[in-house]
Amino acid sequence: MNVCLISHSGELAGAERCLLEMALALRARRVGVCVVVPRRGALAAELEHCGIRVAVVRMASWMHPVAAGRLSPRWFVKVALHLIAAFRVARLAVRWDCDIICTNTITLCVGAVAARILRRPHIWFIHEFGGPDHGLRFDFGARASFGIIRNNAALIVANSATVARYFQRLLRRRDIRVLSPCPQVTKPVLDGPAVTAPPSTQLRCVFAGGWGAGKRAEDALAAIAELRRAGIRPWLWVLGSGPAERRRWLQQYAVQRGVAQFTEFVGWVPCPSAWFVAADCLLMCSRAEAFGRVALEAMRAGRPVVGARTGAIPELIRDGIDGLLYPVGRPQELALRLARLARDPAMARAMGEQARLRAAEKFSGEDYLERVARLFETALS
Repeated sequence: MNVCLISHSGELAGAERCLLEMALALRARRVGVCVVVPRRGALAAELEHCGIRVAVVRMASWMHPVAAGRLSPRWFVKVALHLIAAFRVARLAVRWDCDIICTNTITLCVGAVAARILRRPHIWFIHEFGGPDHGLRFDFGARASFGIIRNNAALIVANSATVARYFQRLLRRRDIRVLSPCPQVTKPVLDGPAVTAPPSTQLRCVFAGGWGAGKRAEDALAAIAELRRAGIRPWLWVLGSGPAERRRWLQQYAVQRGVAQFTEFVGWVPCPSAWFVAADCLLMCSRAEAFGRVALEAMRAGRPVVGARTGAIPELIRDGIDGLLYPVGRPQELALRLARLARDPAMARAMGEQARLRAAEKFSGEDYLERVARLFETALS
């Protein structure tokens, strides 16, 4: 069996890391794998380093941050671009003798069209809500787009039970499978970066996942300000990437809240495990998290997660056992949870150990390999 995986990005964010893991899992089961990316970047470099074939095809998303209005000439241009890209992907799939095409996002329709052209099975892997988390809307309207998704997928797979339930209602398909990521995070790389906080710090926090509006990094900054007012000495690392203007806004917000000297904007890092080990906890403030991959990575590093009670975060975190949950958009409540960890380090360490055990038990690498193989065998049959 040969599989063609399609990525909407050439970088190494959460969904792209899941694609990389899936490619390696398939190869471990002696499945031929090739990947199509829209541009070269960290993902292509990592895939090629692992000996996986990569091709670049320019592809346009069929979702946009602003809802489309009525039909316009620009839509016809996008249809033409989608068709051109689909024929290029189809040609590559024929050259590589692919039996299955898998699209690793709901934001691309090119893979589904290519599979229809070739009459090959298509798997749609969904890593996002679309609207609730990223504010995206389908260019061609929700009704038509959901019809295309529903009718052009041998299998639809979601990265969490929460995402599966969300799309079961929208797509009117009850057979959506769930395959959660399985990041191979164990110990920090010995020659990795030296991560340190000021010696007087009581609570070292890391916020990871980018500074897009949906991630609500401003809630983490506001919570740090609340801790300072409560007499606690915190430190915050902000990891990730996003629009430059959004980063400038967050840095200015930190100055306004008086926490700039207690915050370090690290930016994007290829492997955040060194920061997880250096921190006492991870903050997840997203308004709608489809899975929370960084939460799982922090749990594997033995660190509790303080996350918003929204999206799939409650699937990962058992409140008061291996982490703490708070109402989304309420930084004062987030600060209260962080204060508990700062004032009771023994409790924080116990939660971290429970988090490590839960991550190891619930997200087994061997189980992941088996489930990936079964999904693709099911789609082929």
